[in-house]
Amino acid sequence: MRGMILALSYADTQAGIGLTATGAMNRKFVHWAVAHFHWLGYTSEDLYSMNKVLNESDMPPPWAVRDMLSHLKLLRREKKTGCCRLNVVGTP
Repeated sequence: MRGMILALSYADTQAGIGLTATGAMNRKFVHWAVAHFHWLGYTSEDLYSMNKVLNESDMPPPWAVRDMLSHLKLLRREKKTGCCRLNVVGTP
């Protein structure tokens, strides 16, 4: 739940979460998530010791966060901009 709230806050302050061509969250967000999410049993140093550059596929928790936010219709994917933005009810 905390990860979902943090992701929504990030999307709000950064004008969305950037996506790759395949629809995965971009590295900028993943690196931010490593620093701000509390990973059970891992520190950010542990995660970076495996790879210098982390992609969404290297870390399963952002998958669940993205899927739940999309399923709950809190984020929507914009094809024009290639990012996920907050889905605010009542806005065009």
